[in-house]
Amino acid sequence: MPQLDSIRAVAVGLVVLLHWVPGQGVLWLRGSSGVHLFFVISGFLITSILLTAREKSTDQKRFQIVRRFYMRRALRIFPLYYLLILFALFIGIEDVADSFPWHFFYGTNFFIAFKGEYHGFVTHFWSLAAEEQFYLLWPTLVLFLPMARLGGLFVGVVIFGIGFNALGIGMGWFSSHFGYYFPAWSFSFMGMGALFAFWRFQCVQGVGAPWKGLFLEKLPILGLMGALLLTLYYFQTGGEVPKSVWGIFIYNTLYMLTLASVVVAAGKTIKGPVGAVLMFPPFRYIGRISYGIYLLHPFVITGVNLLFNHYGYSIMEIFGPIGRMLFLVSILILITSLSWFAFETPINRLKRFVPYH
Repeated sequence: MPQLDSIRAVAVGLVVLLHWVPGQGVLWLRGSSGVHLFFVISGFLITSILLTAREKSTDQKRFQIVRRFYMRRALRIFPLYYLLILFALFIGIEDVADSFPWHFFYGTNFFIAFKGEYHGFVTHFWSLAAEEQFYLLWPTLVLFLPMARLGGLFVGVVIFGIGFNALGIGMGWFSSHFGYYFPAWSFSFMGMGALFAFWRFQCVQGVGAPWKGLFLEKLPILGLMGALLLTLYYFQTGGEVPKSVWGIFIYNTLYMLTLASVVVAAGKTIKGPVGAVLMFPPFRYIGRISYGIYLLHPFVITGVNLLFNHYGYSIMEIFGPIGRMLFLVSILILITSLSWFAFETPINRLKRFVPYH
């Protein structure tokens, strides 16, 4: 699914845009949309991998698959993450030091949700925490629950997350800040990706109901319709999110389906000019290194600004607004590329010693 790399590039671009130019976005797409795209991609890809592994294995082998799943994930996720937070702790970054256990044990989302405000350099760690929490039980559920129960599980995760968010915010039980960072909302995006991966798997195996295949086939069209409706709503309200329970529920469902349609379409390989753009090698490369970009981007902009200020210069005065952004993006890609080739890739190669089969 090579085009998903370019979707990752779009996702991380939205996140960087939000953090480096606060308040900016593209219509109803914000930095949060980039994170949500990452969630849908994650649920779609990982559930697809687990279902394929399940289909090729016996019950006895599935315990081995679960163990190897965590080993492979640890090799991909942990090294750069822990290197970064330990380095930040060593040089005395207060945002890391004053809440270090929360980040070390992947609890940043709970920390920020209950704190009620952002927490500087480490705020973006919340999404990594949500993913790790989601996958604590997910492989076991996907591999060992009866196939007839999996669809209900996936639908339940999606509806619970959307409903929890809509009820809590709409009824005033908690703030939108809490609803955003508490994991139920994040889990619903991963559940949506998982649901469509499951339907796709059933259709490939020839056991899915005909309507599922038709739905997946028409999902890109539904996604375009959803994007149009969200755009019209954006211009009508100026970007205000609905306040009522049902308004929030319907808006969030439409928003989630629209993002998921992009992932499913790219997973099937989009044709035509759009497909050609998504196959453009530089975009796919940005997608491959997007994990490093996501982790490092707040530290890079602060470090570069401090360095220039130390010598009495201002990046904005030297380059102007657009030049400043291009300069910072270039530095970020350079540093992330060094991390990718010198640190992440050698560790990733160790995954060949823990194949699923």
